[in-house]
Order: sequence, then C-alpha cells, then structure tokens
Amino acid sequence: AFNNVVRLSGTAAHNINFGKHDLSNGFSIFLRFSPDANYGNLFNSGVLVSKWDAGNELEFALGYSGGYLRGIARSNTGKIHSVQDSTLYSQYQYPLNVILTYNDHGSSGLKLYTDHEIANNWTTIRASSVTPFQIHSDSSNLRVGYSSGSGIGANIFVAEFGFSSGNIVYSDPDATVKEVTAQKFLENSRMKWWRSTDTYTDDSFKLWSYVDENTYIVTGK
Repeated sequence: AFNNVVRLSGTAAHNINFGKHDLSNGFSIFLRFSPDANYGNLFNSGVLVSKWDAGNELEFALGYSGGYLRGIARSNTGKIHSVQDSTLYSQYQYPLNVILTYNDHGSSGLKLYTDHEIANNWTTIRASSVTPFQIHSDSSNLRVGYSSGSGIGANIFVAEFGFSSGNIVYSDPDATVKEVTAQKFLENSRMKWWRSTDTYTDDSFKLWSYVDENTYIVTGK
C-alpha cells in the first residue's frame, strides 16, 4: 500500500532523530514498519522507538522483548512500567501498525495497540499498564530505530511514523480537540490481507465507510 519506505540499520548512524520534545504530559506514538531480512535476534531486544539517550535515564521505549512487542516507561520515582503484547512477532503480517500511548484522558498509564490485517475480529488493544504513574521527564531525543541509552536499535523499513501530545485515546474521543480512538485511527490505514478461506463478511477495510460521516459530531445533539 506504500510506494516509499525508509530503511534503518538500527545503529547510531542510521536512525531518524526527531529532536527534543517534552511528552511528559501525554503522548501517542504510531509506527508502521516491516523488519529487514537481517533483523535476526533483534526480536528479542530490538528498539523501534525511544526517548532514551546515553547519559540520561529512560523516558520511554517501544521495542521487542523475547519475541513480543513491548512498551516501557520510567516513572519519576524510578520504577519501570511496561505493557507487552501476547502475540508472537512471527504470527503477524507486515507492514505492522503499532500504537503506544501514555496518559490518554488523564489515565497516567501506558496502552499498546496493534492492527492484525490478516486476523478477523482482532482486538486492537493488546495491553494496558495497571498502576497510574507520572512519567520521568528528561532531555533525550525522540528517535526511530535506535536508542543510545541501550545501544540497541532495529533493522526496519519504516512506512509511516507519527507522534502527538496524546490525541489517540481508547474511548470517548472529543472531536473538538482532534481526538480519535485507536481503533478508528488504525481502521483509517488498514489494508485487509485476504486468505483463501475469507468471505466478504470478513472484510475489515473501513476507509470507504467515512464517505457519509459527519465531520463534526457533538454528543447528545
């Protein structure tokens, strides 16, 4: 579905650096990527997105742990909070859409989402952190494909990447401040992968359904 991608080698010299951004009040991170052929053991510990530079404490990171997608963040008291997927990397299709959020609607927690474009009736929210926390704020750069704090990156092809101060939420989006649910956000870029056993009722492609949708909806009116 994409004509162009950016190839990252997972090193200090080949990553995308978005500079310094204060995301301590909340964030939404979106990544659509495919692993390179030489991804190898990075499914055990590779870093896809990070805010963790050498000499600084971890703020947050999205990557792999033991073959599973995992988001981690450090609280201002030093505790590490994490959310981990339950689906192994080899069970997904690629490119894969992934979202990591913090503090949506003041929840003070992490949420991890994926969109499985082969599976039918997929539950997009994969994990939520249990204990609310205030994330650690530091001066690290926001990077895709590498963390100088851990010295580990990821060999990936990046089709899309985006971040915001937290307008992707789990439920009850407020259109007046440009909020959208993670479910709907993922539907906007979904490309259904068809298996020979699928029927028309399995179609999860949703872009066509927005043709007649209201551009501004106020609850109760």
